[in-house]
Amino acid sequence: MRRSGLRSRGTQLMAFRFASVVLVIWYERPQFFYSLSSCRFPDAVLRAEGGADSAQAPTHVVLIADPHVPHPSLSHPTSSPDWVNAVRQGMEELFMRKSWNVVRRLGRIDAVIVVGDILDCGREFMTDKHYDEYYQIFRSIFKLHPTTDIYFVPGNHDIGLGPPGTFSPLARRRFQQHFGDLNAVVSVANHSLILLDSVGLIEEDRRRYAAEVQYGEWSGIAGGVIEFVQGLGRDPPANSILISHVPLARPDTVSCGPLREYGTIQKGVGLGYQNLLGGETSEFLLEALRPTIVFSGDDHDYCDITHKYGIREVTLKSFSSSAGIQKPGLQLLSLIPPQEGALSHADVPCFLPDQLGVYNWIYLPFILITFAYLLLTNMRSALVRPSHHHHHPGDRSPKPRNSPRPDEKRRERPVLTTTRSSQNLQGLTATARGRQHLSARTSAPNSPHLSPRIPYDDNESELGDGYISPALSRRSSYGGDLNEAGATTPPLLRMSSGLPSPIVQSTTARRVALPRLPSASDWVASARAKDTSVISLGAAHGHSYFAKVAGSLRWLWRTRNSVVVKSIRELLSVILPAAIVWVIVNAIW
Repeated sequence: MRRSGLRSRGTQLMAFRFASVVLVIWYERPQFFYSLSSCRFPDAVLRAEGGADSAQAPTHVVLIADPHVPHPSLSHPTSSPDWVNAVRQGMEELFMRKSWNVVRRLGRIDAVIVVGDILDCGREFMTDKHYDEYYQIFRSIFKLHPTTDIYFVPGNHDIGLGPPGTFSPLARRRFQQHFGDLNAVVSVANHSLILLDSVGLIEEDRRRYAAEVQYGEWSGIAGGVIEFVQGLGRDPPANSILISHVPLARPDTVSCGPLREYGTIQKGVGLGYQNLLGGETSEFLLEALRPTIVFSGDDHDYCDITHKYGIREVTLKSFSSSAGIQKPGLQLLSLIPPQEGALSHADVPCFLPDQLGVYNWIYLPFILITFAYLLLTNMRSALVRPSHHHHHPGDRSPKPRNSPRPDEKRRERPVLTTTRSSQNLQGLTATARGRQHLSARTSAPNSPHLSPRIPYDDNESELGDGYISPALSRRSSYGGDLNEAGATTPPLLRMSSGLPSPIVQSTTARRVALPRLPSASDWVASARAKDTSVISLGAAHGHSYFAKVAGSLRWLWRTRNSVVVKSIRELLSVILPAAIVWVIVNAIW
């Protein structure tokens, strides 16, 4: 039965299409703006602390860490198909491109600092041409206004960390050509931002440790990081802010604060990485530079701790969606010229959407729930339909137009059996034509042929000699009178006037008894006769639960072409509009 209104199949499919389109539109565009809707540069904090007046505009700095811009081929497993790697590359680039477009709308941005691991494979072996093409991918994602300054800090994925020959020896030179100096000091709003090559500092620290020399006795490598820090220590810059890719040393049990997703930063060293700077190295930096605050990266998760001398360190979240955390993030920093006794800087973290969680916990469950609903409703329709039409769901043969209804019994014409002559039969016919009370009602179901039924209240005398008793209509087609159990007649038929005149043969009344339900003793006896158990015998007769389940599975397999295929076709009709909207929405970015 076809339904109309809200319960119709077309309305249900339209509702699923509408829901899928709404989900795609929300999670692919407004969700990014919503996640950063409460994120603002902390100018109000500086004004509340008395460091800035209403007429003074703070300098806005955006810090992002570990974007890990993927390489089209080197960042993905070689065992994966090319199209899978292409999809993964496109999705990671798309996330950072959308996130950065939203960050640019947060307000005026005066400077951007990338805290290491700019490129995921900047340290790998490749030609200069390929490296330049790789660098252009980064520039295409992080577009800036021409007046906005951008600064870079090298990370272990940019210049490499390990024995000679492990990574490209040209990595450092390429970084300097495309991103700037490895160590630098820049002035922003009368603050000295110290951009430190912490990867180079780790390499020098390993050499110093191998030589068993203390920091006070180690002069460092010419042009190296230690020499750079020692030079700053002799004339420390005022209001310095240290920016290092690798975090400073801290106890393993120190808490990173409530904004961290999991655990703490633990000590760890391996090929190409080191989780923390050494204890002596960290002490050396804090003693020599005395920064007001330290920003670091590399760990990918947020961490806010306080070191010796009350120096606060903030480890930034990764800006990449494939960094192993749920919500990537960034840091907003507001700076004003330092004043005596007033706060001159303030920072606040911002978090981006969980893009991977959207696909795993929003899109995928919606598709599975939709398919389950479509499949179950199609199965229900396939099961209900046979009960109305009484034919197999897989039987598509047309039903005869004039076929009788199932609830009707077959009515057949009885053979009028009589010992009277043909003249009496003809007289009955003539008399029956003239009487209106001979209705067209059919005889009893026992008659094998269709014939008129004569009412039992008719008077035989009124019908004349041609009248036939109603008992005649209940005689068997074999010549027996079912109403006369004791009648006997010769076994032969006699011909009279060309018509057969069957002789009624004596019969006995037929008795029909209902079948007796088998008892427990019957089941036991049957099981013994077949040398099996009662349970096995019951399962053989279809009384087992597993037999019913198997029958249902067999039915589902027989109807797979109609139920499963139809459900998949309907699911595709729901997903296709959402996929088109997804392409359009992401193309806008």
